[in-house]
This record gives sequence, C-alpha cells and structure tokens, in this order.
Amino acid sequence: VRVAPTSPIAIAVHLRVDTLDVSAFELGGTMLRIERETVEPSPDVATTMRRIGRLVRLIASESRRPCLGVGVSMPSPVRASDGYALAPRHMNWPGIPVRELVAAELAAAPGLDGLPVYVGNDANLAALAEHVHGAGRDARNMLFVTTEHIGIGGALISSGRLFLGASGYAMEVGHTTANPGGEPCRCGARGCLETEADPRALLRAAGRPDTPTTGLEYRARVVLVDAAAGDPVARRAADTVSGRVGAGLAVLVNLLDPDRIVLGGLLARLLAVAPGPLSAALRERSFLERAVAVPVVAATLSAPALVGAAQTALAPLLV
Repeated sequence: VRVAPTSPIAIAVHLRVDTLDVSAFELGGTMLRIERETVEPSPDVATTMRRIGRLVRLIASESRRPCLGVGVSMPSPVRASDGYALAPRHMNWPGIPVRELVAAELAAAPGLDGLPVYVGNDANLAALAEHVHGAGRDARNMLFVTTEHIGIGGALISSGRLFLGASGYAMEVGHTTANPGGEPCRCGARGCLETEADPRALLRAAGRPDTPTTGLEYRARVVLVDAAAGDPVARRAADTVSGRVGAGLAVLVNLLDPDRIVLGGLLARLLAVAPGPLSAALRERSFLERAVAVPVVAATLSAPALVGAAQTALAPLLV
C-alpha cells in the first residue's frame, strides 16, 4: 500500500524560541518539504503570526495538492477547547488566541479560507508522534520528557491517548521538583526540573555562560561532546544534570506508573553520554521503580513536534 502522489497533505508549524519551521506532510508522517526561519528574542506577536501565514500560504500553493488543515505546535500550555496559548513565557508573550490568529492570516488566501487550524503544546505533539512512529510504539502508558532550548516539556500517553487534563494544561513536568532548594524558577518555586536540567542548567554546571539565548542548544550539545571525549569538567556537569533528571523522573514515575519513558531533544543526548546517574537517581528515589523497572529510551524522530502537528491535522481523514 502506497500513498498516492495526489493525496491530501497537512501543513505543520513548529514555533520555537529561536526558530520557526513550516512543513508539508502526507499520510504516514512523511515530510515533503520544510521552510525554516530564525526567530529573534521576544518577537512581536503580530509579526510572527504574519510570518506563519506567509509560509503556510507558500507551502500550500507550491504543493498543488489538497490541504486538510494546519497543525501548530506551540512552546506553551494550550487550551484544548479553542487553541489559546496560555503562557509562552520564554518568548515573553502574554496568553494569545493562536488558532484565531492563524485562521485570520489564512482567511484571505484562495482555498485556505476556513481551513481547520489545530493548536497543541509542542511536547504533547512530539509525544503523539513518538508513540505512533518512534520510540514509544506499543507502550501502554508512555511518559515523554524533552528539552531543546529553554525549559523542559513533557506529556503522557495513557492507553493510547494523549492525557490533557480538564482543560488541556496537564503534564507541565518542567515544574516537578528535581533539587529542593536549587535554582529559583520563574514559576516561583526552586529547583524545578526545567531550571536544573535544561540546556542553560547544563552550561552553568560546566562553568560556561548560559547567555545569550541564541545558540543555547548547540552550546549545550558541545558540553556533552566534550564530556564523551573525557573532559573532566564537562563530565561532572553531565553527571550532575543526569542525576537531576533522574530525580525529577522518579517523582513522575511514582505519580503516573508509566511502562516506558522516552527522552527527547538534549535529554536523549544526555542519556547516551551519562546514563548512570539518571538510572541511579530514578531507582533510589522512586518506590515504583524498585517494584517494576521502567525502561528509559531515547526518542528516535528528528522533528517529532512537526510530525505530531501534522498527525493532528490529518487525523480527521482517518476517522
């Protein structure tokens, strides 16, 4: 069975703190093309929405195939009922009605007026993609935790379905306590997983600057490369952060009883370089881990949030 070259497509948008990706996908999760643009720090909301609209129109016109909808991945909790992004804090935005704004950008485009727009949290969409196409296949209750630039995201797939909570805001795992009394977090607490284990935390642990925000992920990857090569300072930093990740995961295992944990982004690379401290902290701090060992594996997809956004837009065709 093959996908016909005239079959419908979905357009996926992934807005990150530093980049904007817009892609065309066909059935089966195959990416047909991608456009990427740099996003400046604290970008203007209206300008960013216009950029999304322009790129969606470009890809839709060049595909010459029917478009079923647009899926948008946001670095923010998203209200399930109307696609409202509650707090894109790392972009210094207030809450914004993303679905409404993107639909308005498409309203004047021939063939795109009234096109369905689906909005989701980036970690939720990445988890969906990993569960269907990647490292989470066949898991019953899959915990997904990831970091790419700033902060930590997470999601839970329970009995094959994404767990959203009452309004869509569930699984803000970045605010799980990983180090009581640790670094202050923007949420008001201390020692949250996102302040102890994101790229900034790894850079600080290695004695390297965590500013500017541009290029954070790349610089953090360099720390892990140096750790793997035997640099003692980088090695200690990787071990420290790995242990903090394990401590945060232990709290989540006790609460959620997953049968698989999938780590994405920088955490997947950290798992490859320093698996020991993570495993030890998870085993020592989790009651359930001592009863039933939970496998921790690296994500396998290169652009899971985009794949998940496209998957959401294509889903109505498969019902």
